[in-house]
Parts: sequence; structure tokens; C-alpha cells
Amino acid sequence: MKKKWVIAEKAPEDFLEANKDTNVSLIALQLLYSRGIKTQEDIERFLRSDYENDIHDPFLFKDMEKAVKIVVQAILDKNKIVVHGDYDADGVTSAAVIYETLKILGADVGVFLPHREEDGYGINAKTIEKFSQEKIDLIITVDCGISNVKEVALAKEKGMKVIVTDHHEIPPELPEADAILDPKLAKDTYPCKYLSGAGIAYKLSCGLMDYQEKNNVLPLDKSNLDCFGGLGGLKKWLLDLVAIGTVADIAPLIGENRALTKYGLIVLRKTRRPGLLELFKQSRIDISKIDTQTIGFIIGPRLNAAGRLSHANLSFELLTTKDHDRAAHLSGLLNSINTERQQITEQIVGEARAQIKTQKESKIFFAYGENWSAGVVGLVAGKLTDELGAPTMVMTKVKDQIVGSGRSVANFNITKALLEVTEHLSRFGGHAQACGFTIISEQHLVFFREKLSLFAGSKLEDVDTSAIINIDAQIPLEEMNESLCREIEALEPFGEGNSKPRFLVNDVELISYESVGKTGKHLKLSVRGDLPFVKKMIGFGIAPNFVGKIKPGDKLCVIVELSDSQWNGRFDLQMKIVDMKKKA
Repeated sequence: MKKKWVIAEKAPEDFLEANKDTNVSLIALQLLYSRGIKTQEDIERFLRSDYENDIHDPFLFKDMEKAVKIVVQAILDKNKIVVHGDYDADGVTSAAVIYETLKILGADVGVFLPHREEDGYGINAKTIEKFSQEKIDLIITVDCGISNVKEVALAKEKGMKVIVTDHHEIPPELPEADAILDPKLAKDTYPCKYLSGAGIAYKLSCGLMDYQEKNNVLPLDKSNLDCFGGLGGLKKWLLDLVAIGTVADIAPLIGENRALTKYGLIVLRKTRRPGLLELFKQSRIDISKIDTQTIGFIIGPRLNAAGRLSHANLSFELLTTKDHDRAAHLSGLLNSINTERQQITEQIVGEARAQIKTQKESKIFFAYGENWSAGVVGLVAGKLTDELGAPTMVMTKVKDQIVGSGRSVANFNITKALLEVTEHLSRFGGHAQACGFTIISEQHLVFFREKLSLFAGSKLEDVDTSAIINIDAQIPLEEMNESLCREIEALEPFGEGNSKPRFLVNDVELISYESVGKTGKHLKLSVRGDLPFVKKMIGFGIAPNFVGKIKPGDKLCVIVELSDSQWNGRFDLQMKIVDMKKKA
């Protein structure tokens, strides 16, 4: 699929003049301007994100005081509490944050993480019955629950209290929980609307710790608390989990999320968790260089892999175990499961592509395989959406129902689209760009496809859905240097809402190229600009698209991301190719 290149608006002279005394270079000002950071106050806050000033008071949540008092009373009454999480990295880290906090605060607490195929997403009636039999008094959901109206009602009917903490799209009808923490609620007063599940779990943890510091009423586990340096220390040490959940769930790294992730990365580089330390060791991660890409491409996929092909309990135990031998075993197991997940995903992507070839005129694509793994259909949908530049639904059969995941493009809210086909669904939920759903039965699949196709066709008929590559600036090859790398580093952490800067380099001459990697999928270029110096570029996975189509002497236009690989203690510029075109 061809991608549209869009260069950011050039920062106006009055903006550059107004900020010339901020000790920020012209190129850095351009990068900030293209991210919508346009006042001195915003620039100062963005570049010097501070934990004390940028982390909001948890009691700004409308129901925080209510939620905290319910939990405190449950602990004082020695009630049984269960944390109901989700099977992805955000759900697992959310559960770990609340669990570890409640244990320190003296609670009788357990954790339940659903099995993807047996339990499905969110709470189900079978789980509520199980909690009732176990005499659970309080359910705290993390990263789920906002759509579980019937299940919460059932829990209330059976005498349980329910606190919902979630960050997903708000459904037309809310569950009648005892307290709901979701910043997306229309009447909620919390400033940061884009917290991850782990972020909201952390705010509840902070609310509980703030209450304890003020009132000193809970039976603290002081032996474990001392290891963290008190409740203030515990707040900081939990940030490694918050950073993982935030980045893995692709929450925008702006506002409070930026501060949580920035300081979470600092904690992650010092983490004491045996499971993470073993995961870093076995994955050959340099702990001192951990960044958002480490989370996005190494940590997150391994934590997610358990919930996709096995059970998320493995990831939860990895994060919370204090046993180094057990941590080593779990880390090895997650690495193996992740490798298997990669292989299965590639196989299903190929089969799904073959189905989609017959849907050429459609504005939304569907793929269904009766024996596909339910744990990877979301990954397959994501890959196909990226390739096709159109919403894609990928489904499989689980027992008597059809389970699916969808991914979408910027101008089509996939979860709201499911409101058009609710009569065919037993459950659904998600975000604007990603959804999960269960179709009542195979008989409903045809009607689901037909109705959703008509809706997408009407909404996207005159809409350009081409994938867009946003470019921060066009600069000469000669300006790709260590100084520019340092300017870029000041904008970290990078992720959703603050993507790594991308630069367009026009009219570079190709000197030579070679395919590299075990299977020759990567492409290494030697190029030259106006000056005689030759520089290297690397494109991962793009060799099949260009080998045989380019030759030395060709003029290329290349979009690159810059990084410093620090080879043998020396600066080594790496230019990663994002996209490339041969100049006509």
C-alpha cells in the first residue's frame, strides 16, 4: 500500500522569535511546534516533566473518595477482596499494581485474570458465581468492567460490592457499581483523559496510600513496606509497572502519561523485580538503555504472549514473584510462547490475506478462520489494517460463538461502529482504533458482515483512508549528526502522541546497498548528499520491496528516524528508514 507523506507545517517566525531565549535550538522548536507545544509554559513543562508537579491528585476523580473508603472499610472488616484484571499487558500490570498495594496495606486480596477463550474479555456471569462461592466481598476491576452492566448487577444481587476502574470507550449504559473510576466519563473531573488501565490502577493505589498517610488506620505490612522506604517510596517503585502498561497499551504519552512513563522508565532501569531482571537477562536487554521501544517490542509482547496462547497468570506471576529461580523459569517460558506466537501470527496473516483479496471493493475487510488462535486475531487485524489502510475484522470460532478483533484507521471509530450491529453481538468493547467482540453464533456472522459493510461504506465513501506518515521536517543529509540526536533525546519518552521525530532527506545518491539479516529481509544503504561523505541507512524488513528495483547512482527520497547506537563507547549514528521512494 502506498503511504501519503505529510510534512508538518513550518514553525512561523513569530513563534521562533518568541522562544529564542528558551535555550532550545531551532530544530527542537520545530519539533515541539509540530507536536502542538507552542507556548513557553508548555515547552518548559514538556522538556522538564516533573513528578511532583505533573502528577495529578487522585481525588480529582469524581468517585475516588467513595472508592477509597469502600476499600479501606473492606480491609478493616477483613473482607475478602478480588482484583479482576485482563489478559493483556495493561491488564496484568494493572492487577499487579493494585495487588501489591493492597497486600502492603494489610488486605486479604487475590487476583483473577480471565482466560481469553474460556472466559472472554471482561467479567462474565460464571466468574461472578465463582466469586460468590468463594465468599468474595469486594470486586475491584482493572482495565475492564465499564461495559459489564449485567455482570455487575449480578454481583450486587449476590451481596458483593464492585469498584470499576477502566479506561475504555463509555457505553450507552453504565454498570451500577459502587464506584467507577474512568476519566472518560462525561461528568468525571479528572484532567488526564488518556490514562491506561495501569495508570488508573495506580491512581487508586495512590488514593489509598494518601488516605493512609493522613489517617493511619490500616494494618500495614511493615516488614515489606520498609523495603520500599515507606508509602512514598512504594508510590515510586510501582511506576515500572505503570510505564509498561501505559506504553504496551499505546496510551498517548502526553500530559500526565508522559510524566508517569518518564519516571517509570527510570524505575524500570533500577527495578528489583526478579521476573523483569530475568526477562532482561534472557532477552539480552541492556538495563541502562531501556526505553519505550524496549517495552513496545520486547517486554510488552512477552507479557501479552501468555494471555494470547496460554494464561495471563504466567505474566502476573513473573511481575510479582520474589523467587529468582521461578522468575528464570517463567522468563524462559514467556520467551518460548512469544516465539510460537510470532510463527502462528505470520501463518494466519497469510491465510487472511488470501480471503481479503476477494473483497476488493469493500471499505472494511473481514477474515474468518474456524481454527485460528483467538489470541492472535487482534495482531493479525493490526497487520492487515496497516497494509490495507482500511478497517479490518479478523475472527475465529470459540465453542459455539465467533470471537473477533478489529483495527481501524484514524477517521473510523471501530468500537462505535459496533453499536450498529449490537443485535448480533453478545459482548463488545474497545477504543476508537481497536475493538474486541463476540458474535452470538455462526448464523449471525453473515448479517454482522453485511450490516457493518454497509455502515462502513456510507461513512468512508468519500474519505481518503491512505496511511499517513507524518514528517517533522525536511533537512539535508549533512545535518544528520550527534548534535541533532541530542536534541531528539530531550523529547523522550516517545510513543503514541509523541512519536519519534521523522525527517525527510531529499535527493540522496545511492552509492551501494545490500540485503542483511538471517533471511535477507533488511536493507542497508550507503548514500551521499551534497558533500562527499558517505553515510549509512538501515531499513528493517523492506529488502523485498526494493532489491532489484534500485541501483547505484539512483536518487532517493528517504524518511528516517535517528538514534545513537553508542558502539564501543563512541557515538555511532543510526538512520532507520521509515519509508523510501526512488526519484523519477
